[in-house]
Amino acid sequence: MFGIGVIFVIGAVFGGWVLFNAYPRLQNLLPDNGQTLPASFNIAASAPAAPTSFENMLSSASEKIAPAVVNIDTAGELSTMFGTREVEGKGSGVIISADGYVVTNNHVVRLPNQRVAENISVRLANGRSYRAKVIGTDPRNDIALLKVNATRLPAAQLADSDKLKVGDWVIAVGNPFGLENTVTAGIVSAMNRSLSGDASTSGFIQTDAAINRGNSGGALANSRGQLVGVNTAIISPSGGSVGIGFAIPINRVKSIVQEIIQTGGSLVPAWMGVSYGDVSQPALQAELKEAFPGQTIPTSGAIVGRVMRGSPAANAGIQPYDILTTMNGKPIRDIEEVGKLIRESKPGNKLNFKVWREGRTFDATVTLGEAPSNYWQ
Repeated sequence: MFGIGVIFVIGAVFGGWVLFNAYPRLQNLLPDNGQTLPASFNIAASAPAAPTSFENMLSSASEKIAPAVVNIDTAGELSTMFGTREVEGKGSGVIISADGYVVTNNHVVRLPNQRVAENISVRLANGRSYRAKVIGTDPRNDIALLKVNATRLPAAQLADSDKLKVGDWVIAVGNPFGLENTVTAGIVSAMNRSLSGDASTSGFIQTDAAINRGNSGGALANSRGQLVGVNTAIISPSGGSVGIGFAIPINRVKSIVQEIIQTGGSLVPAWMGVSYGDVSQPALQAELKEAFPGQTIPTSGAIVGRVMRGSPAANAGIQPYDILTTMNGKPIRDIEEVGKLIRESKPGNKLNFKVWREGRTFDATVTLGEAPSNYWQ
């Protein structure tokens, strides 16, 4: 509120300064008392300009997706060393079916202690509010599925996010800072982005459409107003939007929602326990050639960074700086392939890797486990 107030105050001061300093010039332009303005001074009324096709595209997309975007309010009790206190949270969500299913982020419905909030309410763009029930969550993909007791709701039309391309226009709709039904526009900046190098946090849509606190769980829609992603995170030094936001592709969201409904609860994510990067990066290739002179360095694959102690990867003998060159018999051309396969796997599934280490290669079989309860905090 202070920042907004400063903007208005500065605007008033600057506006007064400009008018005050222009006043002598205005006096010279105005006629003496009793005289009329010359005809040439009259300002002709102009017809309103027709909106451009670009403006029509954005406004049409907003009109289609906005009714399906909801505001989510959460509340619950949190125990601290000073006693129990009530905590509240805000976020956004998207109606994906007319019979009351709403998708949002897992972190929107969680309290600081990671428990699901006791009270969750969903408020539609038309002002109607409903009590929401959590059907299930997927912490790894940051998705939560809610259900409200209502029918004939304005559901979003779901697009095929695999057809999204860098440079496509998109709009983000949500509840930033409690400002309901806010629409911002931008483009798809990149696809298949990784947030941390971990297998679980890759495959995101990157956009420069402004995403701020409270936008979490809101809609990322294409130029036709179809849902292409669920907004989930930003990178920012200040906590506000700097044009680097991320959304979960809707195709992934659809498969998660189907699995939550089929299992009737929260999903238990498969876990490998490593972070990794793309070994084809030129700077990394140069470092590896310097570290292993005379060796043939793999030019594609995933180079392992951190290996968590006691993780499935550690138990399979995988170490930092190992290079995973094949997975289940297929060359690793894109590290997103590794993350995608892990996300689609279940605990107990096996992944077979060909591993390069200091000039020699060997096979390693990783039996995926269940992610630790605090892994997603």
